[in-house]
Amino acid sequence: MVHTDNGREYVNKHLIRWCNENGIKLQTTVPHTPEQNGVAERWNRLVVELGCAMIFAHNLPSELWTDAMKHATYIRNHAFTQSIPNGTPYQKWFNKRPDILYIQEFGHEVWILNEELNPSKLEPHAIKHMFLGHEDGPHGIRYYDTTKRTIKVSCNYCFPCIETPNMTPERQFEGEQGNKNDKPPSDDQNKQNNMNKK
Repeated sequence: MVHTDNGREYVNKHLIRWCNENGIKLQTTVPHTPEQNGVAERWNRLVVELGCAMIFAHNLPSELWTDAMKHATYIRNHAFTQSIPNGTPYQKWFNKRPDILYIQEFGHEVWILNEELNPSKLEPHAIKHMFLGHEDGPHGIRYYDTTKRTIKVSCNYCFPCIETPNMTPERQFEGEQGNKNDKPPSDDQNKQNNMNKK
């Protein structure tokens, strides 16, 4: 059984015929009573709130709301939910754990390869744009061309590295210089170390 509202995208002759052919019962809600379809309505509200937050966080134009909703749905499908214990919608559908290492923040800057024909050698090889979402997993992305105000797709991209304040310091090998913030030991510390050795 499929439970929907009375929207034309669901209640039409093509879907009704398909449901009848596959033994699926199509049940609709009473008009003007969205509370009868509470799960879908709550999901729509969550996606809209996430998409609006993404647009407001980076001060992006409101016409990018469709891409914001797509990316919000993409993230929710890769996140844990109460309806699926110890799993995600992606894992439930594809029967494998999702790879989330490549997921980037909506509106984050991304460098796209300059794909113009015969570019000058003195021109930059990559141009900075705004990331809008993933296309076909990690193989391609959608981005917003801020100069031409258009949405494009590319697989030749690079995200800048983000430094976090709590990053684990790299292992120091013999002969390498230490951190610039490291201070040399004081005289009292040297005396204490010599006394411990004795």
